[in-house]
Amino acid sequence: EDSETLTSRQILTTPRGFGLANAMSASGSGTAAVWHNPAAITSALMYAVDAAYFYDHNIGGHGFETNVVDMKSNKYVGAGMGFLYQYADPGKTQHTAHLRLGLGVPLADNLISLGVTGMYTYVKYDGQKLISQFSMDAGLVIRPLAWLSLAFTAQNLITGDHADRMPRLITAGIAAGSLELGLNVMFDASFNV
Repeated sequence: EDSETLTSRQILTTPRGFGLANAMSASGSGTAAVWHNPAAITSALMYAVDAAYFYDHNIGGHGFETNVVDMKSNKYVGAGMGFLYQYADPGKTQHTAHLRLGLGVPLADNLISLGVTGMYTYVKYDGQKLISQFSMDAGLVIRPLAWLSLAFTAQNLITGDHADRMPRLITAGIAAGSLELGLNVMFDASFNV
C-alpha cells in the first residue's frame, strides 16, 4: 500500500549528487561526503556550508537540505553534519527527515581515509509512521595517485525492520581527473546485500 514512497537511497543526495547521478562515493568531497562516503570528508582541507531547496511538481514535493563540513580545524579528524527534510503529496502525504553526523580520518598522508556516519531516518506516510530508525554507514577512500580515487562504502549497516526502505548496500567507486585538467570521470556500482 505504500509503494509510492521513496527509499532512502532514492531520496538521499546533494545538489552536486543530482547532477552526477549519485556517482559520488569516490568523488564526493565537502558536504557531499556526509551523504555519499564519510571517508571523503578528508579529501580537502576546507570548511564547507551549503543549503538547498527543491520542488517537484509531479508529486507536489518540497525539500530542504543543509550541510556543514569542517576538515580545517583539525587535520587529523574531519567532521560533517547534514539534515534533509522532504514533504510530498502525490495523493498521500509523505514526510521524510534525515539527520547525519559523519567523521573522517586521513591516514598515511591522506593516501587512505576511513569514515563513519551515524544517521537517523524518519518517514511518515499517509498519517502512519513507517520508519524511525538509527543506522550507520562506513567508508574507505584510497588515493594511489593525485588524480585517482578508489572508494568503498557500506550503507545502512543497521536497518531494523526497514530493509525494504533502507537497503544494505555495498558501493564501489572510482573517480579520475583533476581541476587542472577540467575533467572528472566517475563511476559507482552498488550491490544490495
